[in-house]
Amino acid sequence: MKEKIIKDRKWVIKAAVVFFVVLLLLTFFSNTIMNYSLPQVTTQYVQSGTIASKVRGTGVVAADNPYNVTVNSERKVKLVAVKEGDSVEQGALLVMFEDGDSTEFSTAKKTLNDAKATYQRYIVTNQIENDLVQRVESGQTSDYSGYQTQLALAKAEVDSAKQTVDQYTASTKALQTQLDTLQNAIADTTAEQAALNAANAALKAAENDKTMAENNAASLEEQYNLYSEAGSDVSSIAIQLANAKSILTEAQNIVLRLQQEAESAQEALTAKQENAQNRAAIASLQTQLNAENAVLSDASDKLAKAQETQQKIVEKLNTETELASMYQTIQEAQTAFDQIGTDGSGNKLIAAQAGIVSNLSVSKGQTTVAGEPLMTITNTDGGYAATITVTTEQSRRIKIGDTADIDENWYYSNLSAVVTAIRSNSENPGQSKLVDIKIDGDVAEGTSLNFAIGERNSSYNLIVPNGAVREDKNGKFILIIRQKSSPLGNRYFAKRVDVEIAASDDVNSAVTGELEGYEYVITTSTKSIKAGDQVRLTES
Repeated sequence: MKEKIIKDRKWVIKAAVVFFVVLLLLTFFSNTIMNYSLPQVTTQYVQSGTIASKVRGTGVVAADNPYNVTVNSERKVKLVAVKEGDSVEQGALLVMFEDGDSTEFSTAKKTLNDAKATYQRYIVTNQIENDLVQRVESGQTSDYSGYQTQLALAKAEVDSAKQTVDQYTASTKALQTQLDTLQNAIADTTAEQAALNAANAALKAAENDKTMAENNAASLEEQYNLYSEAGSDVSSIAIQLANAKSILTEAQNIVLRLQQEAESAQEALTAKQENAQNRAAIASLQTQLNAENAVLSDASDKLAKAQETQQKIVEKLNTETELASMYQTIQEAQTAFDQIGTDGSGNKLIAAQAGIVSNLSVSKGQTTVAGEPLMTITNTDGGYAATITVTTEQSRRIKIGDTADIDENWYYSNLSAVVTAIRSNSENPGQSKLVDIKIDGDVAEGTSLNFAIGERNSSYNLIVPNGAVREDKNGKFILIIRQKSSPLGNRYFAKRVDVEIAASDDVNSAVTGELEGYEYVITTSTKSIKAGDQVRLTES
């Protein structure tokens, strides 16, 4: 029994020894075992250098000057003289039409006649002088800056006269107040003054009514004379004119009556004041008031004339502008009529340039649609062109005249390309641009070519491989190696650094961000990794 207990103890001791040995082995080799389960990454040192940034894009080759043959009216086709693929010379017969004017021709003719009638009516109605008509029709309309100068001078005259009127209106009012104070202090003329004021107010209103009646009667009489000379019916205007004259007569009688009442009120006031003392002071104030009233009257006349001059300049400008616009409408209608007359009333449609016929869409007996192409004539002597789409930022890095490299240049013979235009993209305004490229060399229309534009070297402090740049919803970033020391050795973790791309080429990108310039950036990994993950480095 004792021997059995000793054997059991030996077995337990051996098991414990084995356990502790295994535990020690796992403890010493755990770091190595764990490393083999971590993602393995390749890194590259962040360095300085140069970037040769190119703008790339794909475009389809087309003839540089295709000509779409159209007509400006509906015409029935009598004969088509060409077929698809034919080579034609400039002036060659393309299509013949049936005889007769088109609807568009008749419409254009009516539009032209209506524009001319409106123009003539405006001249007669507004009594426009012949010299203005001649200047408009000869294209010698006034420079609008000249009108602006005239208006500025007229406004200065108005402002000056108004300032004088305001000044003397205030001073005469003050003098009148002083005079009233003296007169009322000597004798109570309140009732007489009130009666005079009321009479003057009524007289002024009646004079205004009389002026309006005079202007109305004069205007109607002018219309009556104008229509009479033109042989038009004047019966309606005659009735209006008679009524206006009757109103004018009545207004004149009212003015006469009110003038008498005002004179009577003035006489009553004067009579009462005749018995007053301090006549010398009153007389002096009255003399001063009369003088300033005269100045005020003269300033008021100048203001009225300045305002009238200003109004005439505005009216002259408006008249000339309106007349020029109407004449422009006539010219546009004449151009449209002439074009339809050439294409629509004639029976032949000829080639405007030499080239190869393509896209033929017209046949005998067919009725053409105005503006729709009947065929295309392509003159390949003018070379070829293509258009690529680039971002607005990329468009700032190229200019007209830049050479465009063609990736497939080895496949074609003697190809060369150059940027001829950079223009807006109506389908994506503000975000992208269209770049037109002229191509010389042996290439077929319809070929798709890849272009690379620009070769400008710039130096940058922080350059990383393109494969190191990543992107998520928060923007572009790179992962760099962050090292931590431990008793069992160094451990390596991925750290995110947000960056912006300053420039790129086919291999590298220049970046800006929170970098010192000596970090190792992760370029590839055996597994997907994210910021904070522990990784192992590729042995090299």
